Amino acid sequence: MRQLLLAALRPRLWKILFASLLVIAGSLVTLIIPWALGQIAGALVDRASGVPVGLLLGLLLTIAVQSLLALASSVISQRVTADVLVDLRRATFSHVLRLPLAFHESHPRGSTVALLGQDVDFLGEFSAGFVTLTAPRLVTLIGAAVLMIRIDPLLAAPVLLTLPVAIATFRLLTRRLRPLGRDYRDQEARVISIIDESLAMVPTMKRFAREPQAIERFENEVERARVLSTRLHLAAEILQPAVQVLTGMALLLVVVVLQSRLDALALSTAEWTSLLLYAGMIVRPLAGLSRAWGQLNIARGAFQRLAEAMQLEAEPAPEHSASRRAETRRAGALPVAFDDVWFRYGPDRWALASIDLVIEPGEHVGLIGPNGSGKSSVVRLLSGLHMPERGEVRVGGRATSAQDLAALRQSVAVVPQDVQLLDATIRENIAYGAPGATQAQVRRAAEAALAAGFIDALDRGYDTLVGENGIWLSGGQRQRIALARALICNPGLLILDEATAMFDIDGEAEFFERAREVFTGRTVIVVAHTPQALAAVDRIVTLEGGRVVSDRRARHA
Repeated sequence: MRQLLLAALRPRLWKILFASLLVIAGSLVTLIIPWALGQIAGALVDRASGVPVGLLLGLLLTIAVQSLLALASSVISQRVTADVLVDLRRATFSHVLRLPLAFHESHPRGSTVALLGQDVDFLGEFSAGFVTLTAPRLVTLIGAAVLMIRIDPLLAAPVLLTLPVAIATFRLLTRRLRPLGRDYRDQEARVISIIDESLAMVPTMKRFAREPQAIERFENEVERARVLSTRLHLAAEILQPAVQVLTGMALLLVVVVLQSRLDALALSTAEWTSLLLYAGMIVRPLAGLSRAWGQLNIARGAFQRLAEAMQLEAEPAPEHSASRRAETRRAGALPVAFDDVWFRYGPDRWALASIDLVIEPGEHVGLIGPNGSGKSSVVRLLSGLHMPERGEVRVGGRATSAQDLAALRQSVAVVPQDVQLLDATIRENIAYGAPGATQAQVRRAAEAALAAGFIDALDRGYDTLVGENGIWLSGGQRQRIALARALICNPGLLILDEATAMFDIDGEAEFFERAREVFTGRTVIVVAHTPQALAAVDRIVTLEGGRVVSDRRARHA
């Protein structure tokens, strides 16, 4: 994660350096102001000479220069922050998308959304701001301290002694801030997860009239987040007033000593006025540093969450651009083999146990079995979404673990029972499997999937928007679109995982009757239970308890 932050900051180091130099210059200019005010105070006390006009004009010019430097630095810092955020978002989003499916299945989607949204934004904004603001605060603090010592080391001592006390306070509160920061970020992710889950459950929620329970659950999680936020920010923000009070007490001590020993110290009006102003100037950067320290420890929570995700090994990036995927698909039907394959999702139970299965190129195989028998696991292994714990899965004669995952997945097309569609047009959804496909290719795929009829009946045809996840289409229409999306890929291995579950009996029978032409020249696995689906296969393999219990020729074969 540190490398990621450095990678985002490194191209902009000169901008960060320039912004920091501007603020440092502004801080140095600011150090002139107490001296100038001291001179003005001295001139006012010495009524004989009066206040020089040049001194007043110089003070005005100093304030103007300091303001311009602050403005320029602010503009550059905001630009750097925005650029750093873009790079962090791009890098984290790309990495998380390429993480294995096991990560996404073990983490609530809302938590991942919070990770890519709130955590990245908070860390990006903090990192850029911390770099550009810490240096000038230190310059102001050190500069004011040096000038105080130059005027009178004895009077400067009470104020300077607050520094080690402040540092000790920082370290003490850090022990409390770090775990609170992580707990707060985790709870915020939990709130986002509840929102995401509740919105996805709205139809079911309304059918069972469970809105009050959903609201109560959300309010409970929000309340936990509020409590953690209050505790966290109280622990963080208490640093600033504590340092201000501490420094104020030191400043008061300086005033008391100055009042009692003014004649003995032999300080001019200009000197003791400047000294008091420099003492007061120390308060602001010290308070700012204390607040930044608190924010740093809050940011650790976001940093830890991101670091955990970024340390996970991602799948290799595709070797080919999306526009060429259709060209990289393997020609011809692909052979499939399971060689003593063992696979499980957790440590408790094997989803597949000692599976041995060979499917010849161009063979059409039906896969049946009760729920939990391992059918979905077979499909996932063939797609390279998971790897076997033991044994070997081969597609096209090569082990899936030895293949480029992008190339493997471009050769295997799966039509699932639970269809996911883009909130886009029908054309875009079908062409999703083969970016750059022509309208003729899209239409041929739709015709093969028996989708062209209902698409042509729509007012806007292939330019019809389907809504979020195809909400404006029926279940059968969504599955036909998904089937067309798979067929346009021209895969060597086509897997229909309960793909016609939403079809009526006649529609399913018609599809598989017409699909014989589509199936020709490719290996096909049909996961189904209905006679209409199994009528299109040559073999029927039965799974039970993660094992092959039957492998027979279809009766019509």
